[in-house]
Amino acid sequence: MACTCKTKALKVKKLEEEAKIPTRKHITDAGMDVYALEEVIIPSHQIEVVRTGVIADFPDSTVALVWPKSRSDFLVGAGVIDCGYQGEILVKVTNISSNPLKIEKHQGL
Repeated sequence: MACTCKTKALKVKKLEEEAKIPTRKHITDAGMDVYALEEVIIPSHQIEVVRTGVIADFPDSTVALVWPKSRSDFLVGAGVIDCGYQGEILVKVTNISSNPLKIEKHQGL
C-alpha cells in the first residue's frame, strides 16, 4: 500500500504476514493509525513497547510523529521517527489505570 504525502508516496511494508498496514480513518486526516501486531497485556502503571510489524520509507527531510489517539484509555509515548530510520515502527504504551490493560491484536494504537 502506498499513502500519498505532499512530496511523494509513503512506502510501507509488512515484516510479518499478520501485520496490518497503517490506515487513515478519513481521507482528509493528516495522520495514520498504526496497529498492534499481537496481543499484549500491560500491568497497572507499567510501560510496554508494542510491535506493529511494519516498516516505512519516509520521504527525505520529513518526520513521522507518534501521538496518542484521543479515544484511547492509555498513553502513547510521543516520539519522532526520522526519515533515515529503517526499523520496525514500535509504539511505547503506558497503562495509566489501576487494572491490567489488554491491547488486542490489530487494535489501533
